[in-house]
Amino acid sequence: MFETILTYKGRITRSEYFITGNILLIIFLFYMFLSFPLYLLFLCADSVISSFLIIKRCHDLNKSGWYGLLFLVPFANIWWFFCLLLNDGTIGPNKYGEDPKGRICNDKKSKKDR
Repeated sequence: MFETILTYKGRITRSEYFITGNILLIIFLFYMFLSFPLYLLFLCADSVISSFLIIKRCHDLNKSGWYGLLFLVPFANIWWFFCLLLNDGTIGPNKYGEDPKGRICNDKKSKKDR
């Protein structure tokens, strides 16, 4: 799960997005109470890693990573967070890579969407 965390290429599942995000949150809270300089350092690293997670999750939904910029828009960020967390990814490969669940699309209508 964590071998490709530092790249924006590829796709990740909902569970990878959720678990990795929660691990980052726990580490973030730990550093916040530990030391301010370490907190700032981890804040920078967390921003980069979170951006990669958001881009990969967008790719799993067959959307451009630029949709991740919706996290900068008030109220739209809440809606987009739940879209990334609750919507299942594209079945089978799409233009961003193979299905992380290893599913194969047999439906001709779905293949047209790629």
